[in-house]
Amino acid sequence: MIELEIDHLEQLEYAILGGVDAVLLDNFTPQEVAQAVEINQNRVVLEASGCINRGNLHEYAKAKPHFISTGAPVHSAKWVDIGLDWIN
Repeated sequence: MIELEIDHLEQLEYAILGGVDAVLLDNFTPQEVAQAVEINQNRVVLEASGCINRGNLHEYAKAKPHFISTGAPVHSAKWVDIGLDWIN
């Protein structure tokens, strides 16, 4: 299974056309997740992640991604997010 992380809605269609099995929607708002679900039309698995906590979990659930992941209730680890974006 190939999962690709995206951080902008415009990247979703390219990911789907690229043949991935799943897309991780990183730091998307609940509204952006809902838009991604609509664009996706169940072609790939969608997972929402980043900035999700107990206070906003219900809003993400209403957007209906296949999966929602969060570490917020469990831990408070320090980490660094390093993007490998190409600029043409």
